[in-house]
Amino acid sequence: MKTCRIAVALFALVWLAACATNGTLAAADRLAQHAEVFTSAACSSSDVCFDARYYKTAERFAEQASEFRETADGGTPLQILSSYEHLWREYHKLRHEVARSGNETVEGEFKATTRAFRQVQQCVKQWYSDRDPLLLVRGGYSYDPYYN
Repeated sequence: MKTCRIAVALFALVWLAACATNGTLAAADRLAQHAEVFTSAACSSSDVCFDARYYKTAERFAEQASEFRETADGGTPLQILSSYEHLWREYHKLRHEVARSGNETVEGEFKATTRAFRQVQQCVKQWYSDRDPLLLVRGGYSYDPYYN
């Protein structure tokens, strides 16, 4: 009985250490920072600020990036996947709004956020996608928009 408890405790420590060293938290932290910077810059230019929908989308993405960072810090793999799915949706909404704006300055400012998002995407694919119960239903890695 005591051996079992020790084994469970060691497993929990190893799992927590793996989560801390797999890079997901650092990538999530960078993404949250870039999203916040992008959102705060969204209204610094008068030619962008007039579009409230654009600002709201940027704000929602920054909030979701922050939530994902919190989940990556202490969540289970399934919680991380669920949070990533919400993050993925908000990212693509924002990407659409940025492209729709036609503003080269905004598109340039969004590149850092895109790079940070892709780092998160790679971490999730590498460390958590094997726990995704819907991966095979969606067609595997080759066809899954969440991982590509």
